[in-house]
Amino acid sequence: GKPPLKSRVSAKLCPTDAADTAMARLATTMLALTRAAAFLGPSPHHRLTTASPMLAEREEKWEPPEFEENRVKARKRQERFSPLDKAGAARRLMLDAQREMNERRRQRPAYLPLKPEASLENATAGQWFSGVVRNLKPHGAWVSIGAEVDGFVHCRDMSDTDFVSDSREVLRLGDEIDVCVKGADAAKRVLSLSMLQVEPIDETRRPVSSYSVDERLEDVAVTRVTPHAAFVDVGARVPAYLHVADIGLLPRRKVGAARVPRLKLEAPGQSIQECWVKAVDVGRDRLRLTLVPPGPERDDPTLYGRRTSPLDDAEEDDEMAPRWTD
Repeated sequence: GKPPLKSRVSAKLCPTDAADTAMARLATTMLALTRAAAFLGPSPHHRLTTASPMLAEREEKWEPPEFEENRVKARKRQERFSPLDKAGAARRLMLDAQREMNERRRQRPAYLPLKPEASLENATAGQWFSGVVRNLKPHGAWVSIGAEVDGFVHCRDMSDTDFVSDSREVLRLGDEIDVCVKGADAAKRVLSLSMLQVEPIDETRRPVSSYSVDERLEDVAVTRVTPHAAFVDVGARVPAYLHVADIGLLPRRKVGAARVPRLKLEAPGQSIQECWVKAVDVGRDRLRLTLVPPGPERDDPTLYGRRTSPLDDAEEDDEMAPRWTD
């Protein structure tokens, strides 16, 4: 077999004097230490003083994975207004519009000075006041007339000839308009206004609660006509509402003939010979009329659609069904 490592190193060096012997021993010791270090690995107590450039760069660039997710979400937020708008022009336009709107809100007209006759305790239905539009919403406008609170003008009270779907089509912030008081409640701090003439409540007329459904009314007059409805004076304290869908159609004169409406709404002052009360809303003080007499014709699906809910028939069937017993 092979001789030991020390014998092989000594034989290979072949020292001839003391210096060569010392050098051979030193080389043997260094070789043994090197093999021992390679077998045991680096010491855990030894810290490298210098690291490789690649390792240092890798440690500097490392970051949690959620950082990249946050960057992706931020890019999506910037581009959600337009996928092709990389510079964010659409976002800037939107922010400019928001700033302009906030600036207009800050420049909202001030309240008018308080007037004793316009206070909630003294204001009565039918009084006219000059006011300033302070706020606009699609369904109405808030107007200051010198009362403790702003009065509200609904879209339906802005015109007696045209249908107003948005108050901003008729009014602007800061407009000076004349309004009529519809009602004032000091306890609830509510003020209702109208741009149309409001007649004081006539106590001699019938209240809404005195009417009943399917009550027949004769010789009533139309007081106001809109593109989709008419308001009718039936002797109540408030005008009754007649929608075009409740006018109905006349029976066909022959098979295949077109059905014509029972009445054509033309202008205020038009007379209606007979009509029926379709609905009574005591809480909201409203009446709704129909020209279709009570009977199966009201539920005719060809007459502007079904007048009642399809669930009514199911409820009637359930009531008629015998109750299960043991």
